[in-house]
Amino acid sequence: MLAFTRTRYTVSSTGEYTTADSWIVIMRVDTTPVVLLDRLPLPAGTTGFDADPAWSSTNPNQLALARYANPNQFGSSADVWLATLAITNTTATVTSQHRLTTSDTQCGTARNYTPAWSPDGKQLAYVALRLGGRGQLHPALRDRRLRV
Repeated sequence: MLAFTRTRYTVSSTGEYTTADSWIVIMRVDTTPVVLLDRLPLPAGTTGFDADPAWSSTNPNQLALARYANPNQFGSSADVWLATLAITNTTATVTSQHRLTTSDTQCGTARNYTPAWSPDGKQLAYVALRLGGRGQLHPALRDRRLRV
């Protein structure tokens, strides 16, 4: 399986690029490449776009990702989400998805992004960036929210 981010940009009248949309595509790449899911759907009531997909190292049906709140820029707040998929030879369907982190946007832009699984699949690390600070690699999430 392969999961990647597909991003569509627009160009302003001054020649600047802005992100128009970004979404996750899931493909089977064994013998004949097949797109199983062209867009990971957003939960009802959620806006934004997705990036940074990371397959679980032990569960081939779990995908961690970053979900950015503002659909027009990567500078917006972001949180790490976990999606569980049902995968067949021809399709991938999201069976559940939930937020693992919560950005503290009261102090300005906050981002939790670039999730990475531990080799045993029981922990998930991510980068946390706060307004005016540097990105920090957070210790892995390790609780019932991962549902491993």
